[in-house]
Amino acid sequence: MNLEPAEFLSISDGGKQALKDARVALVENLVGSDQNQVQTILQPMQRGDEIYLKQLASETLTESCFDLFLQKDREQFWIGSEKLRTIMDGGFRTKSITEICGLPGSGKTQFCMQLCAFCQLPENVGKLSLYIDTNFGFTQNRYREICSSNGITSDIGPMVMRILSASQLIAAIKSMRDLLCNNENIKLVIIDSFSRPFLFKQTSSMLLSAVLMELQELALEFNLVVVITSQMTSKQTMDQSTKHQSTLRSSYSYYVNERLTLWQREQRQEIIFSKKSNIIGSANYQIKLDGLIVT
Repeated sequence: MNLEPAEFLSISDGGKQALKDARVALVENLVGSDQNQVQTILQPMQRGDEIYLKQLASETLTESCFDLFLQKDREQFWIGSEKLRTIMDGGFRTKSITEICGLPGSGKTQFCMQLCAFCQLPENVGKLSLYIDTNFGFTQNRYREICSSNGITSDIGPMVMRILSASQLIAAIKSMRDLLCNNENIKLVIIDSFSRPFLFKQTSSMLLSAVLMELQELALEFNLVVVITSQMTSKQTMDQSTKHQSTLRSSYSYYVNERLTLWQREQRQEIIFSKKSNIIGSANYQIKLDGLIVT
């Protein structure tokens, strides 16, 4: 990820002033941004500046060699909704990290419990789940309710770990290899929420990157579906409107292969599936007794 100060870029003084006026301090602020916003920033610039910065802004919109490598020998984790499978271009797959982000109350935890219930589907026979709960949102009563509403037995539930702090989460991830070696049927790992333990702790970028890298290595080694949830924060754009973005900053987007965003807009709830910053599919959804239902 390019963390170069925008003022050091090889562009004209007018281009640098346009970035300064738009409060773009780092190249990272452009990379992966909303393309309409990028276009607004670049519009008054000279043609050469515009082409150069568009190229920088599109850096994370392409798949890396590692992303292409992940396509090989990946298995599908079966989910009950045909509509959701269509949106996700086939659904959840192994050897990758999928982030589910959304504002509080958008249904992230409900959906995670529903994914654990899907382990009991005939297509996923023999697969078990590990649920690392930092929000203390997982409840057995709600899990059984989701299973019952989907016609699924709740006899075999997820292995649940309660985590209180960032240090405990890091320790749990570091010790996960031994757990997975002793429980080969665990194919789904959920961390709900990954971002919460780090919200009120000054965490270095290197440490957070190392934790995500460890998760990515585990997903690859044990053929896992890894799902992490994160909160969304509000950010003021240059036109004074409010933009919501994941608390996992774009500098960590390399480690997240796919993202599901749960939006709440007035009376409508929308689920959006993207790879890097490319939107693949979207649809409306509702939270009901049987979990998150795509409508």
